[in-house]
Amino acid sequence: MAGASRRSAGSIFLLIACAACIPTSNNQGNHNEGVGKCSFNLTQQQRCDRTYGNVINYVEINTIRDSSNNIIVDVNRQLPPGSQNSSKNLNRGPWTIFGLPNYKDLTVQVDTQDFRGMDRGYPYVYYATKDDELRFSHDGLEWTTKRELQLEGRSAWCRSEGWDDDEWTCALDAQSNIRDRLLTCYFSCS
Repeated sequence: MAGASRRSAGSIFLLIACAACIPTSNNQGNHNEGVGKCSFNLTQQQRCDRTYGNVINYVEINTIRDSSNNIIVDVNRQLPPGSQNSSKNLNRGPWTIFGLPNYKDLTVQVDTQDFRGMDRGYPYVYYATKDDELRFSHDGLEWTTKRELQLEGRSAWCRSEGWDDDEWTCALDAQSNIRDRLLTCYFSCS
């Protein structure tokens, strides 16, 4: 969705483009971020589709950097013209980012379940988010925003300062229909 990164008046939507900017609290244990790791900042935004009470997840990743903070993948170059710096709707399916070392990809997805039914005689498939959790995979590593991975000397994890609205719900009478958070993720990529 082209305008997914825009917020309502008075709100701030901030995406820090440097992977060296690390959140101060560590909810995933102690790690050495620099050694053999790639990193990216991801903004996750949840919007409430009040028609069905459905949470729609949008994510934005602009670059992936190596341990020396060099850009190794400019994600915006992979997007169609006019889609740069816009968010990707993960409820429509996984997002694969190409061009990592050794021709490996990074896949980002959200846990969803689909509901199938009929509306005025027409079939539809409706995807609903089961959780706030995002899932990532790269070169045999699979991790989530809530669960880090350590496998055969390789590791992957994400850090977050949390949602900008912890009391947010997707309901007809909710005060806001949008919330977001910034994550910094690290993974073995050499």
